[in-house]
Amino acid sequence: VGVKFSKFFQSFAKGLSIFNLDFLSLSSALGCKMSVRFFDRFIIHLLLPIFCIMTIGLALGTTFLCISRKQVNKRRKIKEDVSKIFILLILLLFPGLATKIFSMFRCQTFDGIEDKLLLVQDFSINCYYGEHVTFSFVAWIFLLLYVLGIPFMIFFLLWSNKKYLHDIESKKHRMVKNSLGGLYLQYEPDYWWFELVILVNKTIMCGGLVLFSPGTPSQVLFAVIIMLFHLLLTLKTAPYQNQSEDWSSVASALGLTLIYIGALVKKLEADLTYVDTMLNVLPVICTLILVGIIILFDFGLYDKLKCWTKNNKIQEKTTRKNGRFQRKLSLQNVQTVVNMDKVDKLEKDTAEHRTAALQKIQARRENADARLRKKLNDRQKQKSKNEKKKGKQKFAAPVKVQERMPFVQEVSNSGSVMVGPAQVLGK
Repeated sequence: VGVKFSKFFQSFAKGLSIFNLDFLSLSSALGCKMSVRFFDRFIIHLLLPIFCIMTIGLALGTTFLCISRKQVNKRRKIKEDVSKIFILLILLLFPGLATKIFSMFRCQTFDGIEDKLLLVQDFSINCYYGEHVTFSFVAWIFLLLYVLGIPFMIFFLLWSNKKYLHDIESKKHRMVKNSLGGLYLQYEPDYWWFELVILVNKTIMCGGLVLFSPGTPSQVLFAVIIMLFHLLLTLKTAPYQNQSEDWSSVASALGLTLIYIGALVKKLEADLTYVDTMLNVLPVICTLILVGIIILFDFGLYDKLKCWTKNNKIQEKTTRKNGRFQRKLSLQNVQTVVNMDKVDKLEKDTAEHRTAALQKIQARRENADARLRKKLNDRQKQKSKNEKKKGKQKFAAPVKVQERMPFVQEVSNSGSVMVGPAQVLGK
Protein backbone atom coordinates (compact mmCIF):
# COMPACT_ATOMS: atom_id res chain seq x y z
CA VAL A 1 0.00 0.00 0.00
CA GLY A 2 3.02 2.31 -0.27
CA VAL A 3 3.52 2.77 3.49
CA LYS A 4 7.01 2.58 4.97
CA PHE A 5 6.61 0.22 7.91
CA SER A 6 9.30 -0.29 10.51
CA LYS A 7 11.94 -3.00 10.15
CA PHE A 8 10.42 -4.95 13.05
CA PHE A 9 7.01 -4.97 11.36
CA GLN A 10 8.51 -6.08 8.04
CA SER A 11 10.54 -8.89 9.60
CA PHE A 12 7.51 -10.04 11.62
CA ALA A 13 5.35 -10.11 8.47
CA LYS A 14 8.03 -12.02 6.51
CA GLY A 15 8.22 -14.60 9.28
CA LEU A 16 4.50 -15.25 8.95
CA SER A 17 4.80 -15.79 5.18
CA ILE A 18 5.96 -19.36 5.88
CA PHE A 19 2.32 -20.27 6.63
CA ASN A 20 1.52 -19.50 2.97
CA LEU A 21 4.25 -21.98 1.93
CA ASP A 22 6.22 -19.12 0.35
CA PHE A 23 9.70 -20.38 1.20
CA LEU A 24 11.42 -18.61 -1.67
CA SER A 25 10.53 -15.18 -0.25
CA LEU A 26 12.97 -15.91 2.58
CA SER A 27 15.86 -16.57 0.19
CA SER A 28 16.82 -12.90 -0.10
CA ALA A 29 17.07 -12.64 3.66
CA LEU A 30 19.69 -15.41 3.73
CA GLY A 31 22.16 -13.47 1.61
CA CYS A 32 22.95 -12.41 -1.94
CA LYS A 33 24.28 -15.85 -2.89
CA MET A 34 21.00 -17.51 -1.88
CA SER A 35 18.75 -14.91 -3.53
CA VAL A 36 16.62 -15.97 -6.50
CA ARG A 37 15.58 -13.74 -9.39
CA PHE A 38 12.00 -12.44 -9.11
CA PHE A 39 10.82 -14.02 -12.37
CA ASP A 40 12.23 -17.40 -11.30
CA ARG A 41 10.56 -17.13 -7.91
CA PHE A 42 7.33 -16.16 -9.67
CA ILE A 43 7.29 -19.23 -11.93
CA ILE A 44 8.33 -21.67 -9.19
CA HIS A 45 5.64 -20.35 -6.84
CA LEU A 46 2.91 -20.62 -9.48
CA LEU A 47 3.96 -24.17 -10.39
CA LEU A 48 3.96 -25.24 -6.73
CA PRO A 49 0.25 -26.36 -6.72
CA ILE A 50 0.87 -28.41 -9.89
CA PHE A 51 3.89 -30.10 -8.30
CA CYS A 52 1.83 -30.84 -5.16
CA ILE A 53 -1.01 -32.35 -7.24
CA MET A 54 1.45 -34.52 -9.18
CA THR A 55 3.09 -35.71 -5.94
CA ILE A 56 -0.28 -36.54 -4.36
CA GLY A 57 -1.41 -38.32 -7.54
CA LEU A 58 1.80 -40.36 -7.68
CA ALA A 59 1.44 -41.35 -4.02
CA LEU A 60 -2.22 -42.26 -4.57
CA GLY A 61 -1.43 -44.37 -7.62
CA THR A 62 1.38 -46.20 -5.79
CA THR A 63 -0.94 -46.89 -2.86
CA PHE A 64 -3.67 -48.28 -5.12
CA LEU A 65 -1.17 -50.61 -6.77
CA CYS A 66 -0.44 -52.13 -3.35
CA ILE A 67 -4.15 -52.54 -2.48
CA SER A 68 -6.40 -55.02 -4.23
CA ARG A 69 -9.57 -53.84 -5.93
CA LYS A 70 -11.68 -55.99 -3.62
CA GLN A 71 -10.84 -53.73 -0.67
CA VAL A 72 -13.39 -51.12 -1.71
CA ASN A 73 -13.81 -49.50 1.70
CA LYS A 74 -10.08 -49.03 2.17
CA ARG A 75 -9.72 -47.47 -1.28
CA ARG A 76 -12.63 -45.13 -0.60
CA LYS A 77 -11.14 -44.01 2.72
CA ILE A 78 -7.79 -43.28 1.05
CA LYS A 79 -9.54 -41.16 -1.60
CA GLU A 80 -11.36 -39.20 1.12
CA ASP A 81 -8.10 -38.58 3.00
CA VAL A 82 -6.41 -37.42 -0.20
CA SER A 83 -9.24 -34.95 -0.86
CA LYS A 84 -8.79 -33.53 2.66
CA ILE A 85 -5.06 -33.04 2.05
CA PHE A 86 -5.76 -31.44 -1.32
CA ILE A 87 -8.26 -28.94 0.17
CA LEU A 88 -5.84 -28.07 2.98
CA LEU A 89 -3.04 -27.38 0.48
CA ILE A 90 -5.32 -25.21 -1.69
CA LEU A 91 -6.42 -23.11 1.29
CA LEU A 92 -2.81 -22.67 2.43
CA LEU A 93 -1.44 -21.81 -1.00
CA PHE A 94 -4.24 -19.48 -2.12
CA PRO A 95 -3.18 -16.24 -0.30
CA GLY A 96 0.44 -16.59 -1.42
CA LEU A 97 -0.60 -17.31 -5.01
CA ALA A 98 -2.87 -14.26 -5.13
CA THR A 99 -0.13 -12.05 -3.67
CA LYS A 100 2.49 -13.35 -6.09
CA ILE A 101 0.25 -12.96 -9.16
CA PHE A 102 -0.80 -9.40 -8.35
CA SER A 103 2.79 -8.41 -7.48
CA MET A 104 3.59 -8.72 -11.19
CA PHE A 105 1.39 -5.67 -11.82
CA ARG A 106 2.71 -3.58 -8.91
CA CYS A 107 4.77 -0.86 -10.53
CA GLN A 108 5.90 2.50 -9.18
CA THR A 109 7.38 5.74 -10.48
CA PHE A 110 10.35 7.51 -8.86
CA ASP A 111 11.55 11.08 -8.92
CA GLY A 112 14.39 11.57 -11.38
CA ILE A 113 13.36 8.62 -13.56
CA GLU A 114 11.09 9.94 -16.27
CA ASP A 115 8.66 7.86 -18.35
CA LYS A 116 9.59 4.66 -16.57
CA LEU A 117 7.71 2.37 -14.20
CA LEU A 118 9.80 0.08 -12.01
CA LEU A 119 8.60 -3.17 -10.52
CA VAL A 120 8.33 -2.87 -6.74
CA GLN A 121 9.53 -6.45 -6.21
CA ASP A 122 12.68 -5.82 -8.24
CA PHE A 123 13.70 -2.25 -9.13
CA SER A 124 16.00 -3.53 -11.87
CA ILE A 125 12.95 -4.53 -13.96
CA ASN A 126 11.15 -2.00 -16.14
CA CYS A 127 7.42 -2.60 -16.24
CA TYR A 128 5.84 -3.47 -19.60
CA TYR A 129 9.21 -3.89 -21.32
CA GLY A 130 11.08 -7.02 -22.35
CA GLU A 131 10.55 -10.02 -20.10
CA HIS A 132 7.94 -8.24 -18.00
CA VAL A 133 5.46 -8.31 -20.90
CA THR A 134 5.79 -12.09 -21.25
CA PHE A 135 5.49 -12.74 -17.54
CA SER A 136 2.53 -10.35 -17.30
CA PHE A 137 0.71 -12.50 -19.86
CA VAL A 138 1.57 -15.59 -17.78
CA ALA A 139 0.26 -13.80 -14.69
CA TRP A 140 -3.08 -13.15 -16.39
CA ILE A 141 -3.38 -16.85 -17.27
CA PHE A 142 -2.72 -17.94 -13.69
CA LEU A 143 -5.03 -15.19 -12.44
CA LEU A 144 -7.91 -16.88 -14.27
CA LEU A 145 -6.73 -20.35 -13.24
CA TYR A 146 -6.07 -19.76 -9.54
CA VAL A 147 -7.55 -16.50 -8.27
CA LEU A 148 -10.88 -16.95 -10.08
CA GLY A 149 -10.83 -20.70 -10.69
CA ILE A 150 -10.31 -21.91 -7.11
CA PRO A 151 -13.26 -19.96 -5.56
CA PHE A 152 -15.50 -20.98 -8.48
CA MET A 153 -14.52 -24.65 -8.06
CA ILE A 154 -15.23 -24.53 -4.31
CA PHE A 155 -18.60 -22.84 -4.90
CA PHE A 156 -19.54 -25.41 -7.54
CA LEU A 157 -18.64 -28.37 -5.30
CA LEU A 158 -20.54 -27.01 -2.30
CA TRP A 159 -23.57 -25.88 -4.31
CA SER A 160 -23.92 -29.14 -6.24
CA ASN A 161 -23.77 -31.14 -2.97
CA LYS A 162 -25.75 -28.66 -0.87
CA LYS A 163 -28.57 -31.09 0.06
CA TYR A 164 -26.07 -33.72 1.23
CA LEU A 165 -23.94 -31.44 3.47
CA HIS A 166 -25.93 -31.87 6.69
CA ASP A 167 -28.47 -34.58 5.77
CA ILE A 168 -27.37 -37.52 7.93
CA GLU A 169 -29.92 -39.87 6.39
CA SER A 170 -28.63 -39.31 2.86
CA LYS A 171 -26.44 -41.98 1.30
CA LYS A 172 -23.95 -39.43 -0.05
CA HIS A 173 -23.62 -37.56 3.26
CA ARG A 174 -20.68 -39.61 4.52
CA MET A 175 -18.74 -39.30 1.27
CA VAL A 176 -19.38 -35.54 0.99
CA LYS A 177 -18.53 -34.99 4.66
CA ASN A 178 -15.22 -36.86 4.46
CA SER A 179 -14.14 -35.28 1.16
CA LEU A 180 -15.44 -31.68 1.44
CA GLY A 181 -15.77 -31.35 5.22
CA GLY A 182 -12.82 -28.97 5.46
CA LEU A 183 -14.80 -26.36 3.52
CA TYR A 184 -18.02 -26.23 5.56
CA LEU A 185 -17.99 -28.34 8.75
CA GLN A 186 -16.53 -25.52 10.85
CA TYR A 187 -19.48 -23.30 9.94
CA GLU A 188 -23.14 -23.43 10.93
CA PRO A 189 -25.50 -25.04 8.38
CA ASP A 190 -26.92 -21.68 7.22
CA TYR A 191 -23.42 -20.32 6.51
CA TRP A 192 -21.92 -23.17 4.45
CA TRP A 193 -20.77 -20.52 1.93
CA PHE A 194 -18.65 -18.47 4.37
CA GLU A 195 -15.35 -19.98 3.19
CA LEU A 196 -15.93 -18.21 -0.12
CA VAL A 197 -16.25 -14.89 1.74
CA ILE A 198 -12.87 -15.50 3.36
CA LEU A 199 -11.28 -16.38 0.01
CA VAL A 200 -12.66 -13.23 -1.64
CA ASN A 201 -11.43 -11.13 1.29
CA LYS A 202 -7.97 -12.69 1.01
CA THR A 203 -7.92 -12.06 -2.73
CA ILE A 204 -8.74 -8.38 -2.32
CA MET A 205 -6.44 -7.75 0.64
CA CYS A 206 -3.48 -9.80 -0.62
CA GLY A 207 -3.41 -8.59 -4.19
CA GLY A 208 -6.49 -6.74 -5.37
CA LEU A 209 -5.39 -3.52 -3.68
CA VAL A 210 -2.50 -3.29 -6.14
CA LEU A 211 -4.92 -2.34 -8.92
CA PHE A 212 -6.69 0.38 -6.88
CA SER A 213 -4.81 3.71 -6.91
CA PRO A 214 -1.43 2.23 -5.90
CA GLY A 215 0.63 4.29 -3.45
CA THR A 216 -2.15 6.76 -2.57
CA PRO A 217 -4.08 7.30 0.70
CA SER A 218 -7.29 6.27 -1.09
CA GLN A 219 -5.80 2.79 -1.53
CA VAL A 220 -5.29 2.44 2.24
CA LEU A 221 -8.78 3.86 2.87
CA PHE A 222 -10.23 1.26 0.54
CA ALA A 223 -8.45 -1.46 2.54
CA VAL A 224 -9.91 -0.06 5.79
CA ILE A 225 -13.43 -0.15 4.28
CA ILE A 226 -13.01 -3.76 3.12
CA MET A 227 -11.77 -4.90 6.53
CA LEU A 228 -14.55 -3.01 8.34
CA PHE A 229 -17.13 -4.72 6.13
CA HIS A 230 -15.57 -8.13 6.85
CA LEU A 231 -15.47 -7.38 10.60
CA LEU A 232 -19.14 -6.32 10.68
CA LEU A 233 -20.18 -9.37 8.65
CA THR A 234 -18.34 -11.70 11.03
CA LEU A 235 -19.88 -9.99 14.08
CA LYS A 236 -23.38 -10.12 12.59
CA THR A 237 -23.39 -13.71 11.38
CA ALA A 238 -21.06 -15.44 13.89
CA PRO A 239 -20.80 -18.24 11.32
CA TYR A 240 -18.60 -20.75 13.13
CA GLN A 241 -19.85 -23.75 15.07
CA ASN A 242 -17.45 -23.13 17.96
CA GLN A 243 -17.66 -19.86 19.80
CA SER A 244 -13.88 -19.75 20.15
CA GLU A 245 -13.51 -19.66 16.36
CA ASP A 246 -15.93 -16.71 16.18
CA TRP A 247 -13.80 -14.86 18.72
CA SER A 248 -10.60 -15.68 16.83
CA SER A 249 -12.08 -14.45 13.56
CA VAL A 250 -13.29 -11.21 15.15
CA ALA A 251 -9.93 -10.63 16.86
CA SER A 252 -7.94 -11.13 13.65
CA ALA A 253 -10.32 -8.92 11.61
CA LEU A 254 -10.20 -6.21 14.26
CA GLY A 255 -6.39 -6.37 14.41
CA LEU A 256 -6.06 -6.02 10.62
CA THR A 257 -8.54 -3.13 10.61
CA LEU A 258 -6.55 -1.28 13.26
CA ILE A 259 -3.30 -1.92 11.39
CA TYR A 260 -4.72 -0.43 8.20
CA ILE A 261 -6.08 2.55 10.13
CA GLY A 262 -2.58 3.08 11.55
CA ALA A 263 -1.14 2.77 8.03
CA LEU A 264 -3.57 5.42 6.81
CA VAL A 265 -2.53 7.79 9.60
CA LYS A 266 1.14 7.11 8.82
CA LYS A 267 0.48 7.76 5.13
CA LEU A 268 -1.06 11.14 5.88
CA GLU A 269 1.34 12.17 8.66
CA ALA A 270 4.64 10.29 8.51
CA ASP A 271 6.30 12.02 11.47
CA LEU A 272 4.11 10.54 14.22
CA THR A 273 6.29 8.18 16.27
CA TYR A 274 3.44 6.69 18.32
CA VAL A 275 1.93 5.30 15.12
CA ASP A 276 5.08 3.22 14.50
CA THR A 277 4.90 1.95 18.07
CA MET A 278 1.26 1.01 17.64
CA LEU A 279 1.97 -0.78 14.36
CA ASN A 280 4.80 -2.73 16.00
CA VAL A 281 2.73 -3.77 19.01
CA LEU A 282 -0.57 -4.63 17.28
CA PRO A 283 0.61 -7.76 15.36
CA VAL A 284 2.20 -9.19 18.49
CA ILE A 285 -0.93 -8.54 20.59
CA CYS A 286 -3.19 -10.10 17.93
CA THR A 287 -0.98 -13.17 17.69
CA LEU A 288 -0.94 -13.60 21.49
CA ILE A 289 -4.73 -13.22 21.65
CA LEU A 290 -5.23 -15.90 18.98
CA VAL A 291 -2.81 -18.28 20.70
CA GLY A 292 -4.53 -17.62 24.05
CA ILE A 293 -7.98 -18.39 22.58
CA ILE A 294 -6.67 -21.64 21.11
CA ILE A 295 -5.10 -22.74 24.40
CA LEU A 296 -8.03 -21.69 26.59
CA PHE A 297 -10.98 -22.91 24.54
CA ASP A 298 -9.80 -25.31 21.83
CA PHE A 299 -7.53 -27.27 24.18
CA GLY A 300 -10.20 -27.29 26.93
CA LEU A 301 -8.19 -25.38 29.53
CA TYR A 302 -11.08 -22.98 30.21
CA ASP A 303 -13.49 -25.84 30.99
CA LYS A 304 -10.97 -27.43 33.34
CA LEU A 305 -10.40 -24.15 35.17
CA LYS A 306 -14.14 -23.59 35.41
CA CYS A 307 -14.73 -27.04 36.88
CA TRP A 308 -11.80 -26.59 39.28
CA THR A 309 -13.09 -23.23 40.57
CA LYS A 310 -16.59 -24.64 40.98
CA ASN A 311 -15.27 -27.52 43.08
CA ASN A 312 -13.20 -25.09 45.18
CA LYS A 313 -16.26 -22.95 45.84
CA ILE A 314 -18.12 -25.98 47.07
CA GLN A 315 -15.25 -27.08 49.30
CA GLU A 316 -14.57 -23.62 50.70
CA LYS A 317 -17.99 -23.18 52.29
CA THR A 318 -17.02 -22.65 55.87
CA THR A 319 -18.87 -22.39 59.13
CA ARG A 320 -17.85 -20.52 62.26
CA LYS A 321 -17.65 -22.76 65.28
CA ASN A 322 -15.97 -21.95 68.62
CA GLY A 323 -14.32 -18.85 67.09
CA ARG A 324 -12.64 -20.78 64.34
CA PHE A 325 -13.31 -21.30 60.66
CA GLN A 326 -13.74 -24.95 59.86
CA ARG A 327 -14.14 -26.11 56.33
CA LYS A 328 -16.73 -28.73 55.81
CA LEU A 329 -17.99 -30.55 52.78
CA SER A 330 -21.60 -31.50 53.28
CA LEU A 331 -23.13 -34.65 51.91
CA GLN A 332 -25.33 -32.57 49.68
CA ASN A 333 -22.32 -30.91 48.02
CA VAL A 334 -20.63 -34.27 47.57
CA GLN A 335 -23.79 -35.59 45.96
CA THR A 336 -23.87 -32.55 43.64
CA VAL A 337 -20.32 -33.19 42.46
CA VAL A 338 -21.05 -36.88 41.96
CA ASN A 339 -24.21 -36.11 40.00
CA MET A 340 -22.34 -33.66 37.78
CA ASP A 341 -19.72 -36.29 37.04
CA LYS A 342 -22.43 -38.87 36.28
CA VAL A 343 -24.21 -36.47 33.93
CA ASP A 344 -21.00 -35.78 32.02
CA LYS A 345 -20.24 -39.48 31.65
CA LEU A 346 -23.84 -40.20 30.63
CA GLU A 347 -23.73 -37.49 27.95
CA LYS A 348 -20.48 -38.89 26.54
CA ASP A 349 -21.84 -42.46 26.55
CA THR A 350 -25.10 -41.32 24.95
CA ALA A 351 -23.25 -39.50 22.19
CA GLU A 352 -21.08 -42.55 21.48
CA HIS A 353 -24.10 -44.90 21.48
CA ARG A 354 -25.99 -42.52 19.21
CA THR A 355 -23.20 -42.37 16.64
CA ALA A 356 -22.78 -46.15 16.78
CA ALA A 357 -26.54 -46.65 16.36
CA LEU A 358 -26.63 -44.28 13.38
CA GLN A 359 -23.75 -46.14 11.77
CA LYS A 360 -25.52 -49.49 12.31
CA ILE A 361 -28.75 -48.12 10.85
CA GLN A 362 -26.85 -46.82 7.82
CA ALA A 363 -25.13 -50.19 7.36
CA ARG A 364 -28.47 -52.04 7.65
CA ARG A 365 -30.02 -49.73 5.07
CA GLU A 366 -27.16 -50.32 2.67
CA ASN A 367 -27.43 -54.12 3.16
CA ALA A 368 -31.21 -54.01 2.74
CA ASP A 369 -30.85 -51.99 -0.44
CA ALA A 370 -28.31 -54.49 -1.77
CA ARG A 371 -30.59 -57.44 -0.98
CA LEU A 372 -33.56 -55.71 -2.57
CA ARG A 373 -31.59 -54.95 -5.74
CA LYS A 374 -30.47 -58.58 -5.91
CA LYS A 375 -34.04 -59.88 -5.54
CA LEU A 376 -35.29 -57.48 -8.19
CA ASN A 377 -32.53 -58.59 -10.55
CA ASP A 378 -33.38 -62.29 -9.89
CA ARG A 379 -37.06 -61.64 -10.51
CA GLN A 380 -36.26 -59.79 -13.71
CA LYS A 381 -34.10 -62.68 -14.93
CA GLN A 382 -36.82 -65.25 -14.01
CA LYS A 383 -39.44 -63.17 -15.76
CA SER A 384 -37.35 -62.94 -18.90
CA LYS A 385 -36.81 -66.73 -18.83
CA ASN A 386 -40.57 -67.35 -18.47
CA GLU A 387 -41.31 -65.02 -21.35
CA LYS A 388 -38.81 -66.88 -23.53
CA LYS A 389 -40.46 -70.24 -22.65
CA LYS A 390 -43.93 -68.89 -23.49
CA GLY A 391 -42.64 -67.66 -26.81
CA LYS A 392 -41.33 -71.10 -27.67
CA GLN A 393 -44.68 -72.74 -26.77
CA LYS A 394 -46.57 -70.35 -29.06
CA PHE A 395 -44.55 -71.41 -32.10
CA ALA A 396 -44.83 -75.19 -31.34
CA ALA A 397 -46.78 -77.62 -33.67
CA PRO A 398 -50.58 -77.66 -33.11
CA VAL A 399 -52.08 -80.70 -31.37
CA LYS A 400 -54.70 -82.72 -33.34
CA VAL A 401 -58.06 -82.81 -31.57
CA GLN A 402 -60.53 -85.57 -32.40
CA GLU A 403 -63.76 -84.27 -33.82
CA ARG A 404 -66.76 -84.58 -31.57
CA MET A 405 -69.72 -86.48 -32.81
CA PRO A 406 -72.87 -84.45 -33.19
CA PHE A 407 -75.53 -84.86 -30.57
CA VAL A 408 -79.11 -85.42 -31.51
CA GLN A 409 -82.18 -85.91 -29.52
CA GLU A 410 -85.07 -88.32 -30.13
CA VAL A 411 -88.42 -88.62 -28.57
CA SER A 412 -89.21 -92.11 -27.36
CA ASN A 413 -92.58 -93.74 -27.46
CA SER A 414 -93.08 -92.92 -23.83
CA GLY A 415 -92.56 -89.25 -24.57
CA SER A 416 -89.21 -88.94 -22.94
CA VAL A 417 -86.38 -87.15 -24.73
CA MET A 418 -83.29 -89.19 -25.54
CA VAL A 419 -80.05 -87.33 -26.13
CA GLY A 420 -76.83 -88.85 -27.43
CA PRO A 421 -74.48 -89.28 -30.34
CA ALA A 422 -76.09 -89.68 -33.67
CA GLN A 423 -74.40 -93.02 -34.35
CA VAL A 424 -75.59 -94.59 -31.11
CA LEU A 425 -79.12 -93.35 -31.50
CA GLY A 426 -79.19 -94.52 -35.03
CA LYS A 427 -78.25 -97.99 -33.92
